[in-house]
Amino acid sequence: MLRRLFEFAIAGQRLVAWSVLLAAPTLLAQRDARVFILSEEARFFGRREVSCEWFVGADGTVTSRSWFAPYGSRSGRGDVAVPGALFALSSDAALVGGRSTAGDGVLEHWANEAGVMRRQGILTMPSADFVGVHCSTPGGAIYLLDGVGKRILRGNWSDTSGVSLAAVALQPWLTSSALPVLAQAAHCCMAPGGLADEELHLLRWPIMAPWAPYVSVRDLSDGAVIVAGPPPTPVGGSAFLDDLTVTEGAVAVGVRAQAGAHVEVVEGDTGDVLGSAVVGLEGSVLVGLVRELVIGRKYSVRVVGQPTPASCAVECIMRRGAPESFADGATIEPMRSQIGARVGSDFVVEVGLRGPRFAGPVRFYDGAMVIGFRAGRIDPIIPCGSNELLAAGVSVPAEGVAVGVTGTGMIAASVAIPNDPGLVGLVLLTQFVMRDGEDHRLSEIYGAVIEGEVPAVTTALPPAAIAVAHADEALLFGPLDDAAPLLLDVLSRRL
Repeated sequence: MLRRLFEFAIAGQRLVAWSVLLAAPTLLAQRDARVFILSEEARFFGRREVSCEWFVGADGTVTSRSWFAPYGSRSGRGDVAVPGALFALSSDAALVGGRSTAGDGVLEHWANEAGVMRRQGILTMPSADFVGVHCSTPGGAIYLLDGVGKRILRGNWSDTSGVSLAAVALQPWLTSSALPVLAQAAHCCMAPGGLADEELHLLRWPIMAPWAPYVSVRDLSDGAVIVAGPPPTPVGGSAFLDDLTVTEGAVAVGVRAQAGAHVEVVEGDTGDVLGSAVVGLEGSVLVGLVRELVIGRKYSVRVVGQPTPASCAVECIMRRGAPESFADGATIEPMRSQIGARVGSDFVVEVGLRGPRFAGPVRFYDGAMVIGFRAGRIDPIIPCGSNELLAAGVSVPAEGVAVGVTGTGMIAASVAIPNDPGLVGLVLLTQFVMRDGEDHRLSEIYGAVIEGEVPAVTTALPPAAIAVAHADEALLFGPLDDAAPLLLDVLSRRL
């Protein structure tokens, strides 16, 4: 019976979406089989005079390639099985960190000698994972971010000291009790700062939100440590909303701001203050609202007495269901507000992946993004085991990728929305259905209002009429995929 209801539910959705939306290429393409783009980390996080790119292969091969010299790439084999960090000492030398197949933290010093890549020294530490490395030239010290021990280790060394890495005595320098961001050390990286690399930054991978952990640390000559402030806030504001809580029907939203700040949530369309609260010591607070959030409307937060930062407004979306995890440990993250659901535009939908770091370059996932529409106030959503499934009739291919060095990645797909003012105001629904061996994993169901210029005279066409109006477009640009077989397979495995 449920399957019959499902087939009936998607029949109308298929008619609409086949005609309203046009197939578009997926966002992600096949990547070069390398473990992490360490070359980019060297260029942007290493010293400014670096003119060489570095990377580490899945087999522990460390490669240096000059941008300008004619001799091309030079490689050598090391013991780093899962790369975690790289610091370019010069255009011909670098520190590479990570962990070995035995689970030990490994730091290696590599340099080119007469056109041959040679390892100059190695430092190992049992039960560690070096996910960040920084070398301070003025202080003659190295700093290692240990993702297992959740700490920063410090030792006296420089590439000009003549001391082998094996002789370096590492000491705990900072722990999560002194620097709370280190509780997430496995998902952080290091970046040098200051004119002479005397300062280091800790950043969260991937940096996808303005409140991602970010701190600056300076090692002074007297041993003192300076931690430079709380996470940065968006431009134009000193408080901001947690967009994961800005969901249709919500009666409370999360706010981040300086501890003790008195903040208020504002509805952008009306300017009404919907609720206020005082931020706690941890820098966050849940603000209760006088009415439910409405999909498509924008909301902001401000410190009482300050102007509303319009640039930080968050659009309310619909979010249903729950993100699931793959067998390899990667978890699909909650859906964030997407940009681009507009007539005449390609709408790219992205969702993060987070999992344990793994040996190997990258890991790919494939599946589909199912597409549907809200009919009146009814969403074509049905129960699917302990989760929910978007019972829509069409889909487009979706691809995902995770990077071994961080364990993080992204799933993405895109679809073109025709340039038809009659579509403005419709709620577009999407859900990722990704293959996982013989089974499938689901993302949350995401809903957003299609934006655009509202026509002076609206015909209020029913969905079937919209489908007919766009029939030629659908044929011209190619059909979407029929989602029914995929969704029936998901249902058959869970019911």
